[in-house]
Amino acid sequence: MKFAICNETYQGWDFEAACADIADSGYNAVEIAPFPLDKDPTRINENRAQKIGATAKTTGLEVSGLH
Repeated sequence: MKFAICNETYQGWDFEAACADIADSGYNAVEIAPFPLDKDPTRINENRAQKIGATAKTTGLEVSGLH
């Protein structure tokens, strides 16, 4: 069984720091809510989305979903 937590739980945190804490807490994945990453989620372009995914991966997390 794999466990995930939403980055919404870490509002106000840098995404990389949040991912590190999520991984350190024993979770396997992060569910991504876009609004903590940018007040206007439409500004998250493909390049930035790939960087967000890569950040999660470098901490050992999978991306479980997007909401």
